[in-house]
Amino acid sequence: MSEKQAIGISEWNTKEFYHQLGTQYRTHDMQRIEQFLAGCARQLEEKQKNPILCCMVYNEMGSFYRGTSRYQDSLLAFRKSQKLILELKGKDTVEYAASINNMAGTYRLMGEHKQAVSLFQEALNIHERMGDCQSYAYASVHNNLALACQELGQLSRAASHLETALPLIENMPGHGHEVAVTETNLGILYHRMGETTKGHQCIARALKIFEELDDEKNVHYAAALNMLGTFCYESGEYGQAAAAYKKAAEYTERFFGRNAEYEIACRNLSRASEKLEEGPVI
Repeated sequence: MSEKQAIGISEWNTKEFYHQLGTQYRTHDMQRIEQFLAGCARQLEEKQKNPILCCMVYNEMGSFYRGTSRYQDSLLAFRKSQKLILELKGKDTVEYAASINNMAGTYRLMGEHKQAVSLFQEALNIHERMGDCQSYAYASVHNNLALACQELGQLSRAASHLETALPLIENMPGHGHEVAVTETNLGILYHRMGETTKGHQCIARALKIFEELDDEKNVHYAAALNMLGTFCYESGEYGQAAAAYKKAAEYTERFFGRNAEYEIACRNLSRASEKLEEGPVI
């Protein structure tokens, strides 16, 4: 972070912070992004001003560390945000529900699925008590809860949450990316439930949306590509599978480095490549 940025951070509004953060992410330099976020947090803590912006910085740090598989750092950042939100806003608020949702997402990636489900359900309950059942935030919690339920093997419950989220998001203009993410998650779930045709259709719709969007592709696009690779692999289309896995690995590395998802894509690519080398069965 430049000296000018450091001096002015406590005076930034939300728009300025996210503009600066977006600039950092476009460098695809993980160390630089981390230094920027840590510098923002340090300056805000020292000046003890602009606590709302401080919450946002902690949330972005939590998301960054989660994306780079540094889960304890992610939880620490989300806890700091949560503490400030409780002091500023209270518990039955959209902001607190978002904080709970964020923390639950980290627990899910850590493999602590029961803890994640409990927190996601708490976030849903807050939205419902507030009568906030048509918002993107509410749909997002359903989407995330579905992932945790899926990982616990509660497939019908997971499907129910995703099927609740999808029409809500589809009715929100400007949320094509989120529709694509939900379609991807539903495609993965249907695959696990043995509903291959429905799953493949969801992934095809997700990829079509991602590729039509004007913004730069990201790690969620990689997840859809990885799932496409799986459908191709299982149908014996090993060349197409390898191409999808390779592209998934490249996008994951570009945005988050060689994290856990990158390693999965590489293993899948290796598996498909081995099948190609074997040649057709005679």
